Amino acid sequence: MQRFKDLYILWTPATPKLSGEFKQLAMGAHNSKESFGATDPKTIQVPFGHVPYSPSLPGAMSQQIAFPIEWGFFAGWAKDASGTEYSIILLSLRESIAGGILYGVGVKPAGGGDVTYQSETHTLGVIIAPEATIDSWSTKIQTTGWKTATLECKLTPDSGNLGLAGSKYEVDFTQYGSKKLNVNLKLESKIGLALQGSAGAFPDINMMQYGMPALSLLSGSSITIQGQQTQLTEGTMWYGRQCLKLFNPIKPVYLGTWFAVMMNDGTSYTLTFYWPPRDDKGTQWIVGTDVDFPPIDQTAVEYPAITQQSGSSPIQGTNILENTEYNCNILNPSDPANSPHWSNKETDGNTYCSAWNLTLKGKKYIVTALVPQAEVNLVTNFYDGAANIYEIDGCIENLVGHAFIEQMGFN
Repeated sequence: MQRFKDLYILWTPATPKLSGEFKQLAMGAHNSKESFGATDPKTIQVPFGHVPYSPSLPGAMSQQIAFPIEWGFFAGWAKDASGTEYSIILLSLRESIAGGILYGVGVKPAGGGDVTYQSETHTLGVIIAPEATIDSWSTKIQTTGWKTATLECKLTPDSGNLGLAGSKYEVDFTQYGSKKLNVNLKLESKIGLALQGSAGAFPDINMMQYGMPALSLLSGSSITIQGQQTQLTEGTMWYGRQCLKLFNPIKPVYLGTWFAVMMNDGTSYTLTFYWPPRDDKGTQWIVGTDVDFPPIDQTAVEYPAITQQSGSSPIQGTNILENTEYNCNILNPSDPANSPHWSNKETDGNTYCSAWNLTLKGKKYIVTALVPQAEVNLVTNFYDGAANIYEIDGCIENLVGHAFIEQMGFN
């Protein structure tokens, strides 16, 4: 496996020409009624006014033109036959009719050794507006310029209905040029489309959020680096969609840690911890009640494993956990200096936690970052990377799941 050198490129959205696809999109090819579903849409009061949502299918997989900013991502963990593990994020962003593609691929070789990571962003050149019906969905994004990449998502021919448990998808990312890379993922949704939380709206940050919490990797998935293709044998991914009314590009969306947890028994969770700011640079990662630095707010949603889903509306986040049911701390709160963390000296020492103690519904876990240096460099830097989850049973640690973790605002 070739070692990568980290590559950081400032996000600079292009101002594309209004092609036919762009004109159709800008004119509202998918208006709010179509996007959010015409069947009994809910309405909530949030700072930016009444927003119809509770996205019903198929509009939920199309672009949400009622929101000027949205992004969607496939993120998670994968493994090949040799035992090498991969942290993967493939993200597309739309800001009005411009935007871009972000990818990050981390590699943890089997048997130990140095982990590697690379990330890159590409300005958007062409949107082919997604078309969605119950049995068909496809969207393609292609970048222009000297760095070129494409990201395509589609429902497979043998899939069940769009967005429901059992539906199948193919995601293909290709980067051309000197750093040739292809990530091809074949995925099956185990839970189906779900709102994050019972409402799916986060008024404090003007956001609507939903996705597919549990996607299992199917045979035929692969990653190709500089012409060397490797078949992926197992993995679990998370598909997330976030839509914003208001956005300040100078500041992070929030200051906190977000866990997308995917347990081996099929149960998934989202855990969000909002931290107060620390004054000293490079110390924001030292968090948790055990270091006398508890969150100022926190939310958690449980998505139980299911075997089937009927109807055409997304399921809700079934269980909203009480704050007493979950907790998060750095791995070694008694000695923070020696608790696992990583600093990026190339970006003036932004520092992120690499291992956590997690308490969830009465059980204790250790969560370890697969690639500690998985920092994404945009207008503001943040951490996005996969992790392994171990349950503590006496002196034995059992691998019981995987997570994708975001640390935002730590610079």
